[in-house]
Amino acid sequence: MEGQISFVKMEGAGNDYVYVDCFDQYVKNPQLLARKVSSRHFGVGSDGLILLKPSPRADCFMDIYNSDGSRGRTCGNGLRCAARYMWEKSGKTKTDLRIETLSGICRAYVHPLNERRCWVQVDMGRGFVRNVPVPVRELGRFLPAGIFVSWACLCDIGNLHCVVMVKDWREVKEKPVLEELDMNRVGHFLENYPDFGEKVNVEVCAKIRAPQKEIYVSETEVCAPGNLAVRARVWERGSKETLSCGSGACAIYLAASRMIKADEALPNGGESSCQPMKQCCVFMPGGRLHVENIGGHLFLGGYATEVFTGKV
Repeated sequence: MEGQISFVKMEGAGNDYVYVDCFDQYVKNPQLLARKVSSRHFGVGSDGLILLKPSPRADCFMDIYNSDGSRGRTCGNGLRCAARYMWEKSGKTKTDLRIETLSGICRAYVHPLNERRCWVQVDMGRGFVRNVPVPVRELGRFLPAGIFVSWACLCDIGNLHCVVMVKDWREVKEKPVLEELDMNRVGHFLENYPDFGEKVNVEVCAKIRAPQKEIYVSETEVCAPGNLAVRARVWERGSKETLSCGSGACAIYLAASRMIKADEALPNGGESSCQPMKQCCVFMPGGRLHVENIGGHLFLGGYATEVFTGKV
């Protein structure tokens, strides 16, 4: 049919986007297309739309649109899937890629595992914690009785994230702490909190006991003893709750590195308490992501998978 646009749907830890190769296609109204394809009932079904365009500075420019049509600055899982697509576009020869976003250029590294599976790692940069108070007291009214905020902070990973660590003080626990959260209320409240200056993404997490042995992450990565493991739920600005968020996983690592006492994060405490946390395994509803500090940069790793192709 004339005027149709070819796309590929891809996902990273359940964070799914519709990708359009704009090297030889043109999307006239990306905001409208994003809303159309993102609908789970009437469209393709996705967390948003990503246009891959030519760039004079990189292998491609990644233009991100959330499911409500608003524009995104960066997306960790989106970067990983974009890298996989560009690797395939190169004839599966180029494994070291440069991808430009509104937040700058990111390096991505593709590790093919078999015909379908790729482990993709992206350099998300340094990131930093913003000195902006988070409304912990007001947030408390959205939490179930017996569940408290351990700490919360605002992080910048090229986009803004409010990271909240919660702890369950109840003696009898009917459900895991994160399952009891009304993420719709928590996410909407923090996303639109006026003192942040702009809409933000939200991660609510709970610490898992520090691993006493290596946690298998992939054929190329493990989470070593002495590093943090957390479970998290995600609320993305413009998309509401999603199964995972790559930049959110990086924000969790960054926040935890700043906020958690080392002797609480490390199994041995004592002398190890002065050592910086090098890695973090983040378990989200859509899967597991791995964040590692390499030379002060946050490297995000995880699987990137093609779901299907089609036309709209």
